[in-house]
Amino acid sequence: MTEFAVAIDKLTADLDTKVRQVGEAYTALTIERDRLAKELAEMRGLAGRLADNAEMLMTVVCNVSGGDWKQQSQEWRGAARRYVDEYYGVIRDYLAARAAGMAKEGA
Repeated sequence: MTEFAVAIDKLTADLDTKVRQVGEAYTALTIERDRLAKELAEMRGLAGRLADNAEMLMTVVCNVSGGDWKQQSQEWRGAARRYVDEYYGVIRDYLAARAAGMAKEGA
């Protein structure tokens, strides 16, 4: 075998090794991407259920005593006010983040 042929064989072997390594890395990344996509879908489903439950709780809280919170204890009114404030705060923060994201995309 000539020196040139040996060099070509070595380069070919090195290239084959690199191609195999890239293929293995690609496979690992694909598996991880698919796992994360599944997890994201599950989390979106859970977030939807949590949002539905938060809205249901909001309706219950707002309508306790026919909507007349004065009939409830001061402690209850304080807890209800904190819940209502947090509920709307989450919505406000979400909408602000979406608006900022949309502004970024438009820029």
